[in-house]
Amino acid sequence: MKARVAVFVVLWMWAGPGIGQTYFPPADGSWETVDPEVELGWCPAAMDSLDAFLAANGTRAFLLLQGGRIAHEAYFNGHDSL
Repeated sequence: MKARVAVFVVLWMWAGPGIGQTYFPPADGSWETVDPEVELGWCPAAMDSLDAFLAANGTRAFLLLQGGRIAHEAYFNGHDSL
């Protein structure tokens, strides 16, 4: 039986300050983050619903970037970032 591996990366490009300047993380692997509720105005209940949907459908990892910064990172079903 083949193992199913799915990686979802959603890039959210926002025409805000620094238009055309996408952030790239440094070589040491430390990424900057943005708060999706405070900085982007996203609804926390909707994000919880998204996480529940992803977990129920076998997703292992979900990463949502806004301008190159991590807006949401979640791991499911016993998986982690390693």
